[in-house]
Amino acid sequence: MIQEQRESYKEVLTILDHMDLEYKEKVPKKLIEFFERNTAEDYDFKLDPKKSFQEQELKEKTISLLAMLYLSYWCKDENEKQELILKYTENEKIYEDKLEEMYGADRLFKNKNKNENQLTKTEKTTILRKIKEFFKKIFNKKKKNL
Repeated sequence: MIQEQRESYKEVLTILDHMDLEYKEKVPKKLIEFFERNTAEDYDFKLDPKKSFQEQELKEKTISLLAMLYLSYWCKDENEKQELILKYTENEKIYEDKLEEMYGADRLFKNKNKNENQLTKTEKTTILRKIKEFFKKIFNKKKKNL
C-alpha cells in the first residue's frame, strides 16, 4: 500500500476522533479497523482547531475518503444523498474536462509536432550521425558473419 494512502487513513482517523460520537458510530467498525491496521504510524498529523476545515491542508485522498464516508453514512436522507451524487458527478466531469484540456491527444500531438520543429540543425545532424553509426555497426557485423 502506498505511503500517501496510509497517511490519508491517519488523517481520516484523526478527524473521526475529533467528530461527535454520533458520526463516528455510524461508520462501520470494520472500516475503522481497516484504517487503523493500514495507517501510517510514523506520520504525524494534528488538526489545528484554530483553522477551518479548508485550511487544514488535507491530502486529496483524505478529502475523497471523507466524501465517501459522508455519502455512505452521514447523509440525512435519500434526497441529500441524490443531490450529493449529482454534485460529485458534476465535479468529476469538470475534472475530466480539465485533464482532457491539459493532456488530450490533440494537445499532445500538437506539442510533439511543435517540439520536433524546434530541433536545431545541430541536433538533427547529431541524431542522423548516430543513426548512421548504428546501421554501420549492424552492417559490419553482418559482413563479418558472411
